[in-house]
Formats: sequence, structure tokens, C-alpha cells
Amino acid sequence: MPRLIRDGRFVRPALGISAGSPALHRALNLPRGVALVQVAPGGPAARAGLQPFRRGPDGSVVPGDVITAINDEAVGDLDEMLAQLERRNSGDAVTLTVWRAGQTRRQAVTLTSGD
Repeated sequence: MPRLIRDGRFVRPALGISAGSPALHRALNLPRGVALVQVAPGGPAARAGLQPFRRGPDGSVVPGDVITAINDEAVGDLDEMLAQLERRNSGDAVTLTVWRAGQTRRQAVTLTSGD
């Protein structure tokens, strides 16, 4: 709210991703977090090497990334991730904890404007 009052508008910092549904999490037995189903070309997530879940040529699921934490604060779902992003600004650097195919890694990302 302070940014809205100060600037006359609120722009949520963004990672440049689209999130999968809870049904996707259940179907693929994924950990709690935000499964990526789209990564915007040239966006922060793409520059950091994050990958979306997608279908392979044979119809199988190609493993993608699940964001499980931002700056070591757990992300249980999309709403929790958005709440964390709202506390930050475009240009802020954050460290994501990312799960892919049973492996976890930490990845630095600089947020951009979500407008």
C-alpha cells in the first residue's frame, strides 16, 4: 500500500514465469512450491536458466523447475510466492531455491517490473 500511495500505482516485481495448477502438482507428485509451465524469453527466470515443464516429442513430460523458496523463505503455492514478491521491488536480487527432477539448487535472480 505505501508504494501505491507514493507512486499512484503498484507494479509487482516479476520473475517472468507462468505457474502450473494444483492439478499439475498432484498429477506429477511435485513438492510444494510453484511449478513453472512457461518461462518468458529474456526474462529474469530465463536468464537464470529456469525451465518449464513441457511435453516431449513422444508425449512424455519433460521435467521442469519448481520454485520452493525465495531467500530461504518457503513458497508453498503461487499465492505465497506473489505475497513474497510484493514485499520486494523491481531490480532487487533474490535467491530462489529450485527443485528439478529430485535435485535442489539455489539460483540468483534479479526481479523486473511486472507491468
